[in-house]
Amino acid sequence: MKSFSIVLATTAGRSETLKECLHSIFANDYPAGKFEAIVIDSGIDEKGLAVVEKFKKEHENLRFYSPGWGNVGPGKARNFGIKKAQNEIVAFTDDDCMVPPKWLQSFNDGYQRHPEVAGVGGYLEAPAEVLQSNIFAQYEKFHEWSQYNITDHEFISRKRDEAPFETNNISYKKKVLEEVGGFDESFPAFAAGEDGDLKERIVGRGYEVLFVPVKVTHLQDYGFKRFWKRQLKRGAGISATKKKHGQRLETGFELLLKILLSPVIFVKFLFDDKFQFKFALLDTVAFVARQVGKFKVK
Repeated sequence: MKSFSIVLATTAGRSETLKECLHSIFANDYPAGKFEAIVIDSGIDEKGLAVVEKFKKEHENLRFYSPGWGNVGPGKARNFGIKKAQNEIVAFTDDDCMVPPKWLQSFNDGYQRHPEVAGVGGYLEAPAEVLQSNIFAQYEKFHEWSQYNITDHEFISRKRDEAPFETNNISYKKKVLEEVGGFDESFPAFAAGEDGDLKERIVGRGYEVLFVPVKVTHLQDYGFKRFWKRQLKRGAGISATKKKHGQRLETGFELLLKILLSPVIFVKFLFDDKFQFKFALLDTVAFVARQVGKFKVK
């Protein structure tokens, strides 16, 4: 049985979801002596601190660190957690997520079946009851499953754009994380992309990772405001990744042209059913937001 160090960075305004997250971690059907939870202060507020202190009193395997940086971005906070990790496998989730009861067991079983892999990870999704009626949650699931080739079956991945491996539901062998230098801290704090970059560097060294169909639940308000901000962040992450790898960034004119032409994406759905039209419209809005987000790292 593998030993895990769960690294979790938390910031201000997340006390309620942090409580749900920690509760789900310690409700895992896995021996307490075989895992530790490491919470890193990345701008935590008093309410969040009270939540951590409560769980510390109840669970000896919870450790809390406050480096005094404030909100410096997820990469630096997670790298600090990796250095403090005492176990063979480092798992990651976020302070607005709930992990399932068999989370660590599923990761452990993956490493047992495939001891050659460098990491094991699953996927992120809205709560089941939200997915039933919320178009934003449904779109997000459609986008994730299609982009990353998610299936109901496990598979070995050797490519960056295959399997999510986002830091809300992943684990890696600590020695591999140390070998590649952990997360790239140069990614802007507001941008996504540092987790995809980490996976790219790991598989670039010839390692394989295992996707297992294990769902972590995202505790979010699935409304338009969040949807827009999430797409802005994705756009910023795309530009940050391109900038790192020396790839050409689009000019302002090119981005504006893309935005103006984006309506053609959903025109073909105008006479189809309303559900298809809504998805196509959201796809266009998401596309526009990503282009706007790219300006953030110019």
